[in-house]
Amino acid sequence: MANPDLARIFAAFPRRPLTLRPPSAPLTGRLATMAGWLFFIGIAVASLVWVWPAVQSDWQVKDSAVPVRGASVSGKCHSKLIFHICDVSLAIPPPRPVAPARPFGVPQPLDPTNRPVTRDVTYMFVDFHFGAYEMEVMADPRHPALLTTDLALDKFYNRAMSLFAAWAFMLAGAVISARLAWRSSHVFNAIAASSGQVLAPVAMRLVSQTKGRRNVTWTVSDESGAQTEWTLPAAAAPFLVGGYTVLGIAGPSGAAMPLDAALTWIDLTDAERAAIFAAQSDHIAAARAEEAAFRMDHPG
Repeated sequence: MANPDLARIFAAFPRRPLTLRPPSAPLTGRLATMAGWLFFIGIAVASLVWVWPAVQSDWQVKDSAVPVRGASVSGKCHSKLIFHICDVSLAIPPPRPVAPARPFGVPQPLDPTNRPVTRDVTYMFVDFHFGAYEMEVMADPRHPALLTTDLALDKFYNRAMSLFAAWAFMLAGAVISARLAWRSSHVFNAIAASSGQVLAPVAMRLVSQTKGRRNVTWTVSDESGAQTEWTLPAAAAPFLVGGYTVLGIAGPSGAAMPLDAALTWIDLTDAERAAIFAAQSDHIAAARAEEAAFRMDHPG
């Protein structure tokens, strides 16, 4: 069932040059979107630095690694539902040197190369598992510095696919954030350039509304479905005309901006503002009447 059209509201809208006073600060919106973009990039870089090296080295030793006697494992796994991240420290004690006997009281010379082999690794994988994990240190005799564990090798392909999937998700998030930031900036500039011209009322859809401590971000789509973000004061409320439909205005370029519930972002006169509010009330009343009639004709 379609709502009654917005003819009443559109007819009440003045046909004269209007000055725009949107409270949205484009710099604030850009910084917020850039923070989201940097978040995705930061997580990707962090995984590249701490998670990828263990996957790369385990590929080299996964077919030839054997258990190491006397090795130690310390660390902890953190779990969120089926996602697990393990930060582990691996160590192999140095071999005992075999040196010829020396006279009593003469110390053995120190061998600076006879040191323990240690390695800190991070594993990320998906697993339907509850409780602690047990690990055994593994190593390839040809590459003793590339320490790993039996758990890491058992979950190797799981870890690799989880990491690549996470990278794909973060890359998609970064691209979407950058694209939305560019479009929002482009639309804001086009709207600002339309100030002082004859503007046309349009219907927009409120896709999402994200509230923060100091501001609120509206994601709205125009008639073509293209989305833009508007970072506004926390108290801002959209001019709703039923459901998620928001009244907006568009300039000659076609770029559209949503309007606030009090219609303070355009320089309307008190009489013009009152006429639009009256048309809004009539529209909502008509929509409710049509909905009631529809339910009577289609019970259940």
